[in-house]
Amino acid sequence: MNILPFVFTILLIFAYTGAASFQKYFASRQAQSAYIGLRKAERVLQHKTERKQYKTLPGTLVLRKKEKTEPSKKSQEKKIPEINPACARLNLFPLINEGREPHPELYDTALKLLQLFYPDTPAQRLLDSLLASAKQTLQNTDALALETLALKDKTLQPLYYRLLKGTKHSDLFSSKGYPPLIDYFKIERTPSQICLFHAHPHMLAPFFGTKTALRLYKIVHQEKKAGFEIEALLTLLGDPHLRFLPPATWELLDLKRPTHSSTGDKTLLAEDKKTGISLRKTLPM
Repeated sequence: MNILPFVFTILLIFAYTGAASFQKYFASRQAQSAYIGLRKAERVLQHKTERKQYKTLPGTLVLRKKEKTEPSKKSQEKKIPEINPACARLNLFPLINEGREPHPELYDTALKLLQLFYPDTPAQRLLDSLLASAKQTLQNTDALALETLALKDKTLQPLYYRLLKGTKHSDLFSSKGYPPLIDYFKIERTPSQICLFHAHPHMLAPFFGTKTALRLYKIVHQEKKAGFEIEALLTLLGDPHLRFLPPATWELLDLKRPTHSSTGDKTLLAEDKKTGISLRKTLPM
């Protein structure tokens, strides 16, 4: 009797068993790593939440003597926020309510934003579909959440969801990733302008271009002014092309120093660096 087929069969069984065991082990390790990363991201997010809520409590913060030190130059520099706040988002409601013709500058700015943020997408088709779908959906509500919108053009829906979410990391000025659309558009019946003093540089780019937007952000947060006049701002920026912006485009921006804070509903981000798992939470303040 030839014993070789029997031996090969046993070896094959051992090989399959070993492969299955290794696969199960690696899957278990991945699940464990993902769970630990999620818990770490949750702790970071919880810490950020508590800090934000603590800052809203009434009263004056009293520091111990050793904490009363002069802030370093680096700490005095204005850090660019992770998220463009709600007060600095482009409100599309006038386009939805009255159409494109009465608000050409608002339409053009929204289209520029899409073309700048997402250059390889059918920006105009996406914007027109978004506005048409929102008009059909928005009835008696005061605001419409972008993430709940079902586009009339179903072929654009997967793309729309990807743009709403954005990439985990994005920097428009170094062509890294793309920003989440949910942080730059909003739909609210209450009239609003883009708050210059709270706007992320990405939000300023469709108006001023990428290079000028960064310079403007630094100027705004270095100058201790109550606001800016258009002529004074144009002189500071030194870009002659900006003088050709239509007056109605400037009306989309609030150039006065705001009396409101950038809190309201505050969106926070947290990430576990080791696993790359990130969490996002909107916190009512």
